[in-house]
Amino acid sequence: MTTAEYTLARLRREYPGWRIRRSRNGYRLAGWVATNLRDDDRAPTLHGDTAEELEQQLKDPPQRAGRPFPALRAHP
Repeated sequence: MTTAEYTLARLRREYPGWRIRRSRNGYRLAGWVATNLRDDDRAPTLHGDTAEELEQQLKDPPQRAGRPFPALRAHP
């Protein structure tokens, strides 16, 4: 397991309320991304150029900038 793979596994283990992955630039791995899996008042997505930058945000995620869209209802 590479250092990046170990770091990704650790972040996923330590922050279970987030879906954490690497972004890509073409075929190369690029930044680090976390998607909030909870319906709360925290930002829905975090992004860092490094794992350390992302983890700093995960420790204290910023507030959501807006409100989520209400559930859409089908018309009869």
